[in-house]
Amino acid sequence: MTVTTKLSVFASNVNTNSMRYSSPQRKPRTPSPTKRIQCNEYKVGSWGKTPNQKQEIKHKMYEAGVYTLSLWNGKDGYSKHRRNEINKLRIGDKLYMPDYKGGRVYVGTITTLPKYICDKDLMENYSGIWNAAFPSWTFPDDDYPYFRIFKVSWNEVRLTNSIEKSLKRLVKDGGRCGKQCGTIIPLK
Repeated sequence: MTVTTKLSVFASNVNTNSMRYSSPQRKPRTPSPTKRIQCNEYKVGSWGKTPNQKQEIKHKMYEAGVYTLSLWNGKDGYSKHRRNEINKLRIGDKLYMPDYKGGRVYVGTITTLPKYICDKDLMENYSGIWNAAFPSWTFPDDDYPYFRIFKVSWNEVRLTNSIEKSLKRLVKDGGRCGKQCGTIIPLK
């Protein structure tokens, strides 16, 4: 067997008549497993330790016309998952913030893009939300922006069985998921 190191010599020795250059073109799968399904309706949650605290925080966000999200994961800084989820939200997307205990759901449309806000500014500008979430906690000295906030035009709607059923039917990446594992869940 002859070993050739020059490309031009190798190419001249190859029999091109016996080679096939075409292969049937494969149709792409639909929906594509590599692309996320674009969604414009989301179920959003609230942070808090008890159901009463979560209910109060949701009502304060409804009154203030905003939605706030903490990016702190409690261990080592930012939650990459929450940051990625909030970056998917766009102006005009519809949010559903259910209050199952109160028998209502807050339905809102996003009017501004999310912006970073530090806890000191959240405490000063949105004291109702701050006092509901952190009644006895003072802000740290580092003044680091652990929160994202954006304006939402909220409407309060009575929670019916059909709305509750659609909100409890959770999806993740276009498929069913068993339980809510995030603060922002796509609805499809």
